[in-house]
Amino acid sequence: MADINGTRSLGPPTNSSSTWQDEAVRGIQITATLLIFLVGVPLNMLVVWALGMRHNRHLVRRGSSEETRAASSFRIYVLNLALADLVLVLRSPLMLGYVAYNYSWPFGRVFCHLIMFLRGLGLYASAFLLCAVALERCLCLLRPVWARLRRPSWAVPLACGLLWLLAVVLSAPYLHSAVLVEKNGTYQCLESNKFDMALFLTETIAGFILPLLVFLGSNLAVMLSVRQAVPSTPTSTLNPSNRPQDDQDVPCALHHHAPLPYMLGAIFCL
Repeated sequence: MADINGTRSLGPPTNSSSTWQDEAVRGIQITATLLIFLVGVPLNMLVVWALGMRHNRHLVRRGSSEETRAASSFRIYVLNLALADLVLVLRSPLMLGYVAYNYSWPFGRVFCHLIMFLRGLGLYASAFLLCAVALERCLCLLRPVWARLRRPSWAVPLACGLLWLLAVVLSAPYLHSAVLVEKNGTYQCLESNKFDMALFLTETIAGFILPLLVFLGSNLAVMLSVRQAVPSTPTSTLNPSNRPQDDQDVPCALHHHAPLPYMLGAIFCL
């Protein structure tokens, strides 16, 4: 069976193995979980506030409408990524109670179902949204006119909504598979053996393999496009105004190739 962290559950330490080493490990787990909660919640809330509350006023004062639309698309994706991460971080108080209560689940059956669902929702949503960011970079490079000028303004919000809906659908089985089992006087929140293998295969394929293929394929397309856009002869006599359009799109490709600098910059620039 898999526990609330998605790993194989071994149950709490037995009396024979309950030594100072076990207590030290438990203390490290409590400290790490508490730090994740205290750091993750404020930072993700800051991203949500910066990109969700303050963007309208600042985008209006920016340059052209195409720059505003391009920035808005990435803003929406990064905002949704922060929300997906927030879903995972908000599980931390329940995890703290589980570890502090000597690896026994004290919150009852309802919260057992809830924490399993939130784990699946956060993992699926994060994987799907990272794929969407990778595809957005491809669109900005391969179809810049359509991505910046002709794409409907509702396309990106609709895509994020569909990705969240898909994540909810794939996570819904955890609401039915979670069970509360009593072992050696403690209660364990686990996945039922009846659904264990099916959920594992679904999570591996839909939550890891397919997103990884999409992400790698998108980045490979970006790298190939950048290589093709670079002039073959370094001593070109073309004026900057007469350079090919592909050459002018190279900075855009390099700018959007790494998502983390863009995410950090978006927080402070918007």
